[in-house]
Amino acid sequence: MKRSLPFITLLFLAVAADASAPRYGEDYPCYWVHGRLTAANGNPLWRIWPSGTKRILGIVGDHRGEDADFASWPLALRRANPGFNRIIWGQFQVCPVTAERVGWMRFVHLKDAKVLKIKTRGS
Repeated sequence: MKRSLPFITLLFLAVAADASAPRYGEDYPCYWVHGRLTAANGNPLWRIWPSGTKRILGIVGDHRGEDADFASWPLALRRANPGFNRIIWGQFQVCPVTAERVGWMRFVHLKDAKVLKIKTRGS
C-alpha cells in the first residue's frame, strides 16, 4: 500500500496542474497585422509574414499543429485562392494560440482578412 501512495499523489498533482493551466488561445488577444500570406512546405502549410518583421505566423486549426481548415477562412480570402504560386498581401486578423518566443514560429488562428492584393510568384 505504501508504494501506491506516491503514485496517487503524483497523479493528483499532475491533474491539478493541468486544470490550472490556461487553455491555449484564451490568454492572447486577437489583433490585425499587415503582411503576406503564402503556402510553404512543412507544418503548418499556411503562413503569414508580418511586414517589417523577421517573424512568421503559422496558421493552424482548432488543435495545435493541425493545418487550418481552408473552408473556415473568410470568404474574401477563399476567393483570392491562395496557393504555392499565389501570394496574398493584406490585412489579417489573427488570434494567437501560442506565446511569443524569439526564434520560434507563433501559431495563430485566422479570423478575418481585408484589403487583399494578389500577386503571382515570378511576376
